[in-house]
Amino acid sequence: MMANSLAKKLSKKFKILDKYSKLLSNEKNHTRLLELILLAVKEITHADGGTLYTPTANKSLKYEILLNSSLGLHMGGTSSTGITFRDLPIYDPLTNKENLSNIACACFLSGEIINVLDAYDSTKYNFEGTKTFDRETGYKTTSVLTIPLINLDGTVIGVIQLINAQKDNGKVEQFQSEDIAFAEFLSTHAAITLTNFQLTIEFANLFESLAKVIATAIDDKSPYTGNHCYRVPEITMMLTDAVMKTEDGPLKDLAFSEDGLVEIKMAALLHDCGKVSTPVHVIDKATKLETISDRIHLVEARFEILKRDAEIEYLKKRLANSEEGKTFNIEESKKIYQKKVARYNIDFDFLKQCNVGSEYMHKTKQARIHKIAEYQWKNGNGQLVPVLTQNEVENLTIPKGTLTKSEKDLINHHIVITERMLGQLSFPKHLKNIPAIAAAHHEKVNGTGYPHALKGDQIPVQAKILGIADIFEALTAKDRPYKKGKALSETLFILGKMVENGELDQDIFNIFMDNKIYLQYANKYLDPAQIDSVNEEIIPGYIPKSKRSATKDNVIQLPSKEKAQEDVGGENIKKVA
Repeated sequence: MMANSLAKKLSKKFKILDKYSKLLSNEKNHTRLLELILLAVKEITHADGGTLYTPTANKSLKYEILLNSSLGLHMGGTSSTGITFRDLPIYDPLTNKENLSNIACACFLSGEIINVLDAYDSTKYNFEGTKTFDRETGYKTTSVLTIPLINLDGTVIGVIQLINAQKDNGKVEQFQSEDIAFAEFLSTHAAITLTNFQLTIEFANLFESLAKVIATAIDDKSPYTGNHCYRVPEITMMLTDAVMKTEDGPLKDLAFSEDGLVEIKMAALLHDCGKVSTPVHVIDKATKLETISDRIHLVEARFEILKRDAEIEYLKKRLANSEEGKTFNIEESKKIYQKKVARYNIDFDFLKQCNVGSEYMHKTKQARIHKIAEYQWKNGNGQLVPVLTQNEVENLTIPKGTLTKSEKDLINHHIVITERMLGQLSFPKHLKNIPAIAAAHHEKVNGTGYPHALKGDQIPVQAKILGIADIFEALTAKDRPYKKGKALSETLFILGKMVENGELDQDIFNIFMDNKIYLQYANKYLDPAQIDSVNEEIIPGYIPKSKRSATKDNVIQLPSKEKAQEDVGGENIKKVA
């Protein structure tokens, strides 16, 4: 009978061990993990109450969780009731000696289990705080078991204190040796789990720090994109949060796990990491003729030479006619000379204007530049050559912005480098989609994007969110070399036209507009002059919530759950319509 009873008891203990081992291994929330550790040890020892302490940087033990079944107490941890007890000093604040009179501190310092049969009979430890608690609550503390949480390198990372072991009939008894052995085993497992959890958190923090370092390096590379890599993640996460909260439309069932949100944030931080390979003079190209310096000054020098040569020609002709005694119309000749110089000045001023990037350059202006390029000047070798080189003509006739096609291709190539760089990193499973998300933020729904011309559902929804955030930040940025930051109304109009043209996801843009993400960001980062009045009714591509209906015309098909898992982010998407 005794053997059967013992076997049943041990079987029950092992079931408890198995249950909590699985729970501890799967838990991803630090607070819940601490609470599970205390619950596990409390259950396996039949303790009525328990407290879990963790060490602080101030050399004290902090009350993390307090449980008492008889009193119905649940303080700290996942409860809404905070713990008001002061931290326990591990060392005496006056003498700096070890606080061995407190049983929890003594356990932490020694790294050994301490088992007290009756707190009221103990002379070694000071239980005045316990006795005060008993008087105030009507409780009676008897048996006390204190267990250190020790990780693999022998460091004590916490203390569990249990009170009043109970028999099956509820009568208080001392903690039994076999219960202590099981508690010690479970505490060791819990300490390792907690250490691994903390290492995971530290790794995540380290990874985020490294991502921020890379983002800082990219931003610092150019004064003209100074905060882009930091602001894009902020807009991205604001929009992601709004997408998860939407209650209608095809995205209403879309939600991301905690890991999925980390993936999106990290992808947003690293979305431009490939720009480390982009030449600075291309990123910083503030004017069309800028390379290492602005070549407009070289053009200006040539025009000065043209004017000098015109003056020399005029003076030589005047001198020659004077020496030969020929009649010379000084005023007529002077007018011809002055007219030529005036034309040179006007044409150079025109080139200076064209050197500044704009949103659009008319073909008549491009034709005029080609005409000006026909001027001839005599270089240092005495050769007559065009006043503008072929490369200078190509740059001055750039129709939009300051970059030539080859320079744009060089800029766009950064996404290929981003994909290649991130693809070489061994991301943990829960972050494995970062490369795919970051590399797809320039893809367009209609397939006109790059680098892979993905379309529709081939583009991860996370990348669609990131893409809108990236374009919005770039349009409103006030530190670009060739333009001022655009006002909200113009920015939203441009985004809306991209939606209308099938480049950006309409459902995500609707959420962007519905939740006024643009205004939340603007109030924080944009100049007041950029925050103009926005008439949402006239923004192209946007369908106000009041006008939307659940018709197929307004639905962009989401990937099926199976396809999402096959492609990107499946396990990090908690719900997919």
